[in-house]
Amino acid sequence: MTDEEYARYASGQYDRFVSFVLREVGEAHAAADIVQDALMRLWIRRDRIDSSSPEGYFITTLRNGVNDHFRRAWQRRLTLSDFADEADIRSLIDPHDRIAELIAAEELQWQQRALSRALPRLPQEERDVLELTLAGLKPDEIASRLKIDRATVYRRLSQAKSTLARLVNPGG
Repeated sequence: MTDEEYARYASGQYDRFVSFVLREVGEAHAAADIVQDALMRLWIRRDRIDSSSPEGYFITTLRNGVNDHFRRAWQRRLTLSDFADEADIRSLIDPHDRIAELIAAEELQWQQRALSRALPRLPQEERDVLELTLAGLKPDEIASRLKIDRATVYRRLSQAKSTLARLVNPGG
């Protein structure tokens, strides 16, 4: 793809690309950033793009950008909150910092969506322990309810967290 073909295609499809990414991430600023980053990566590789059918290459790069966005957000959440709830996240921010509050709310929404997609993929034993932990049960209560040893509760909870991290960030 020549410089001119790339510029014409990218500028002609820019709004469509932003709309596509916006549907995935749900936040206009993040969508614009992802599209801009993808277009910069594509510019560097423009000589590899077939000018007669560039859409697949562009869409794949945009999807990879969306996945990277969610992986980075997930890694930040695992580091910050280790599955913290909304009250825990809000306690970390200055109540007068509206931007931080909006970011925390967006991250919480993403976390809930990511977990709802990943939870069904956990092995049943891990999912059972994680769900009971998130419901507020103590390890002894979970062990009693599931008729397993307390150490098994801790092991399965640790495995569930590791499995969720792998499901959300397969390359990390």
